[in-house]
Amino acid sequence: MRLPLNRYVFVGVLVSPLLANGGESPPRVDVHLAADKTTVVLGEPVLLTVTVRNADEKPIEAQEVFLQEDGAEPEIAVYIAQEREFFQEYRMGIYPILSAERKLEVLQPGEGKDYRLRVLYTSERENRLAFDQRGKWSVKTSYRLVWRDSLGYFRGDDFESNTIDIKVTFPRDTDARLWEHVRRPDFLYFLQSGGVLDRTHGGDPKLPLQAAELLQQLPGCSYDAPIRWALKEYYESERSSLTYDEAQRNPVLSRLRSVLGMVEEAPSEGPFPEDTRLDAIVTYYFPDLTPLDVITEQVCSQTGVRLRIAPELRVRRITSSLMTESLRRFMNKCGGPDATWVREGKGYRLAPMPEKK
Repeated sequence: MRLPLNRYVFVGVLVSPLLANGGESPPRVDVHLAADKTTVVLGEPVLLTVTVRNADEKPIEAQEVFLQEDGAEPEIAVYIAQEREFFQEYRMGIYPILSAERKLEVLQPGEGKDYRLRVLYTSERENRLAFDQRGKWSVKTSYRLVWRDSLGYFRGDDFESNTIDIKVTFPRDTDARLWEHVRRPDFLYFLQSGGVLDRTHGGDPKLPLQAAELLQQLPGCSYDAPIRWALKEYYESERSSLTYDEAQRNPVLSRLRSVLGMVEEAPSEGPFPEDTRLDAIVTYYFPDLTPLDVITEQVCSQTGVRLRIAPELRVRRITSSLMTESLRRFMNKCGGPDATWVREGKGYRLAPMPEKK
């Protein structure tokens, strides 16, 4: 199936002149589609795994694709069709199509990579349901591989997956009671993204608490796992901008921790507790955005402990009110979720967090 070219945004891509003459053949790629559950109730997300495998004899160097977890409209196209109907492309319509720089990934011969997709909410239907009728549905996907050819240029080729069947049933018993809440467009949006619509789009800021109460009142239903997933996504999003103490005092987050059985341990004051030099008190004040390496240089001059910033992180700029605290706590603030301090001689260096494999 030929995909519309405007679905994808390529950044810094040179088109190979080989294309004019037919060019070299695209690599052999297998795309396999599977669902966590092949029978779901109306309003339950369909969770898909798309496995892309290099079936060629050579490594494939290709651009990464963006998914919902990246805050993007997924670039693996999903097509759905009710029984005896034509396939239509599914779009959430709640995320942008990103045009950011993309990393290059290498897929070795025989190696596969899994992509997770969540299909439920769509802004293109009035009831906001992708699978809006009970009965049999067919699902397939199309994966666009943007790969580097032998001349170093990028080409794009589409690979279609197998087709799977999904059976949608009407909610009964406990599910039926919950369906009266789940069918709300803002609730469906919540189950799709873990986010809450603002009031101008029909959202209710109390929705996470309402969902948590429903979990306790009607346990063990088909919507249990999707609601828990959405609550955890919401929790992590709200928690990311708060300190530990602020999160502990927040009544909504406290309630969600209780319902979800989450326990958050108090963080340490900072890294390397065995190094007493880091207990030295420093004072700093940076009212304007200041490069991180400039800040650490001034702070280090007060203690004699050498702190360096990795080149990739030197572009960071921060501001700070007047602070007096230990060097260790200062280092803890500089780290963040994507960077960590490592030993370097008698000092320390802030380096990017190693990628999880």
